[in-house]
Amino acid sequence: MLDLLDRDYEVKTIFKLCKANSDGDNLIIEKEKDRFITFPLLRQQTPKRDGSPFLCLSDFIRPISSGIPDTIGAFASSIDADMEGLYEHSFFCSPLFNIPITFRQTRQRNHKI
Repeated sequence: MLDLLDRDYEVKTIFKLCKANSDGDNLIIEKEKDRFITFPLLRQQTPKRDGSPFLCLSDFIRPISSGIPDTIGAFASSIDADMEGLYEHSFFCSPLFNIPITFRQTRQRNHKI
């Protein structure tokens, strides 16, 4: 079944390694040489029973005050726009819920999955 999906639908992915530093709850990411973008992040909000600190992803990146750049990896992926039609015309369920998975033929495709 996955081979059929791979044949008919395209997955697009991009990734990049970037120099970055943290500044409070923000990441300062180098887009190009001497050009930066600020990427705001959220800090955990739910109190912990053991009183441990509220964490943020920026806590794991070297702070800008160190003067030494850190490196982060960023990625994004998307699927073929035609996949939305398959989703809308199909009934996807997880076997964890003991509900069968069925597929219906989409209008744009002339084969059965």
